[in-house]
Amino acid sequence: MPLKSAFLDSAPLSGVVDHLAAKKTAEDSAKDIVGGWRVINHLRVRPKSLPHASGGIIEVANNLTVPSTLPSKLDWQLRLDIDQRLWWSPFVDSEAIDVSAEDDVATLTGIVDSWLEHNIAIRSAYEAGSAGVRDRLKIRRSPAFYRP
Repeated sequence: MPLKSAFLDSAPLSGVVDHLAAKKTAEDSAKDIVGGWRVINHLRVRPKSLPHASGGIIEVANNLTVPSTLPSKLDWQLRLDIDQRLWWSPFVDSEAIDVSAEDDVATLTGIVDSWLEHNIAIRSAYEAGSAGVRDRLKIRRSPAFYRP
């Protein structure tokens, strides 16, 4: 057990202990020293024996594999999900946007009133599960709308 001493307003602990429980016990004991309100615990835990000799865990191997992408939807499911998201959005006029899907890529065609509506429509397509979005939307309140 390391030496405990109160220095001004703190109780610094230093040294080496055999196990984590000893470190915690030393810290709890140091909190009871009169005049000290803070414990600075610099104790190091160094077991006397290796973990495998006492039946502890020495290594963990992670053999889990996680798929990099979610399973893709059928084209009609993707189109339907995007249509529903657009219909439920209070910021998008869903009847002004035509949605098609092919090979997990959605195509949005139509005329929207603002950049906000445009961005929400694109984001809705991605949130529905689209791997990509072809943006064929025109914004009514932009200079590009009036170009031929």
